[in-house]
Amino acid sequence: MPRFILILSLFLIGGLAILSVYGAFLGADKASAFFNSFPMTILWLTFIGILMAGFFYFRRLLTRPFLFLIHVGCLFVLLGGLCGSRTALAVRGYFLKPESFYKGMIPLYEGEGSSILYDIRANPVGSLPFEVFLDKFQIHYYDNPQFLVRDKTNPKWFFTVPVKPEEIFDLGNGIQFCAVRFFRNLQIQIQEESRVAEEGPSGVINLGYQVQIYLPDGSQENQYVFEHQPMHSLPRYRFEVVFQPSQMPSAYISELIINENGQETARKRIEVNRPLFYKGYLFYQQSWGQDSHGHYSIIGVSSNSGLSTVFAGYGLLTAGLIGQLWIVPAAEHKRKKEGSPCSSN
Repeated sequence: MPRFILILSLFLIGGLAILSVYGAFLGADKASAFFNSFPMTILWLTFIGILMAGFFYFRRLLTRPFLFLIHVGCLFVLLGGLCGSRTALAVRGYFLKPESFYKGMIPLYEGEGSSILYDIRANPVGSLPFEVFLDKFQIHYYDNPQFLVRDKTNPKWFFTVPVKPEEIFDLGNGIQFCAVRFFRNLQIQIQEESRVAEEGPSGVINLGYQVQIYLPDGSQENQYVFEHQPMHSLPRYRFEVVFQPSQMPSAYISELIINENGQETARKRIEVNRPLFYKGYLFYQQSWGQDSHGHYSIIGVSSNSGLSTVFAGYGLLTAGLIGQLWIVPAAEHKRKKEGSPCSSN
């Protein structure tokens, strides 16, 4: 039986190495589904059974602490991974906790909170036992927004102007440009054949600017530019002004507050590669979007169940390998050196 256990364990390790290489080519979602499938679950359980059988058939492990740590570490890694798997969470959610889930996301506007999680198709997949509140949301860009000003009488003439309200820019040839006013919800009313701009209701976002172009003859053009819905330039205008938004986000940052039982229990600023760990859940910056209500942050949430067991297992495994590969050989070398005839002379 011990020989069979050794051969089977080597076979399982080799098979796992091959499957790991195969999973690397599947992509994250397909690899996750593959390693959580029923056949793979049987493989994980068999691996755990082999490790536990090793403690019974190889009693020398109990007298070799570093080998013992290696085997216990491997067992912890496998048990922790199984506890946090999609299947285990589904079983736990069915029998114990209805809010159990494997992965989901929470779309939030600034100043909004929720505990409901959704999948990529906007279907509810579970809920959290507390509320996640988005205090602030920021998007940083590599480039800056600007106005593109084009002279319709001379198609080769155009100028880019930074978006800085109330600042006057000289475009050359005696032409000056100024964004005189910014609107969060730009609404234009037609009154007696003239256009009048006003700030619309606060519940809707329709960002826009009132811009003025000053000509050398003392006349000026008064235009309105929307950020997200370009307008056609009127024939009587010599210049066409278009808003060019920032194109290359460098970072998007969410400041999250965890509210539990009506009280703030955690607060953290998260961004890509800087998540929040809280009570068995992992919160990370997944993406962002924008609609008529403004920007919103998409917070990815995944179950952290079993992760502490996995980390503990890796710690034990590392300690065992260090001891077995360095400490034991060093101690053996020292013992042999002290016991040699030359050492007594």
